[in-house]
Amino acid sequence: MILSMLTLLAAAAAPSDDVTVTADKLPPEAIAPAARAFVDNMLPVPVQGQYARWQAPICPKIIGVEDAVAARVTRRIAAVAQEARIAVAPNGCTPNLIVWFSQDARRDVAAILGKKPLSAEGVSPEDRKRLLEAPMPVRWWHATQAGSSDGSGMTRTASATAGAQFVNADGTGTGVGGPQTDSTNSYSSSLIDTHLSIGIIYAAAAVDIPLTTGHSLDSVANYVAMVTLAPTPLTVTPPAVPSILALFTSPPTETVKPLTAWDSAYLDALAHMAGNRKANRQRGQLVSAVTKAMKP
Repeated sequence: MILSMLTLLAAAAAPSDDVTVTADKLPPEAIAPAARAFVDNMLPVPVQGQYARWQAPICPKIIGVEDAVAARVTRRIAAVAQEARIAVAPNGCTPNLIVWFSQDARRDVAAILGKKPLSAEGVSPEDRKRLLEAPMPVRWWHATQAGSSDGSGMTRTASATAGAQFVNADGTGTGVGGPQTDSTNSYSSSLIDTHLSIGIIYAAAAVDIPLTTGHSLDSVANYVAMVTLAPTPLTVTPPAVPSILALFTSPPTETVKPLTAWDSAYLDALAHMAGNRKANRQRGQLVSAVTKAMKP
């Protein structure tokens, strides 16, 4: 279905690939506590005792909208990724970050997970219930896979991939896959090296058009970029510091809501934390990196 509302918003201003970051300064003594609270709010349940991050380049694909709108959303997600120093694959890549615009995301995600349950194999029962029932403007999930300490050497079983088909009203769509089991061979004498690193291998996000109507297309794209580039909990709440995650807590506006300095600092910290560490050490790295980035 052609999204006339989103198309009009996209045409209302000249497309921009720049990422505008806003910053509200805190007193120096308040930055570290705020960073800890922000990181704790953003972190999901660890996977195999670690937090996952993108290791391979992202390859976004936007469906459910006409080509011009899809291209604009793709550019914005790519720009946010590049700002956080997350690699973006060249044209012609195999999609691993799917964003789907739907008139009824709750119904359609239920259909997807009903047909291809392995596509969200790592999703907890509680989050699966939220995906299927909660009235969310955007709903998302990630699939992860274990690899060696440096993120390479991932081994997958023959049954590791299952397709998740995103189907539009006209029958068109695209698919993504997810892991079933994985293993790695890695050896080190280090006492803190976990000998594996958890990587995100794909992310999926469904945008509910009726619940996002009135918000700028670029604002929604910024929100989607945040929750797909970082494995954010579905229960995430707007933090006490400025964040794009507060987008849907205020009245809709066509004014573009950018990522904030806090958002950008977190994405960059997550993308560059040590993958081969236990979750508590990774959390400490994230808090330190965000605190450092936010200090004057």
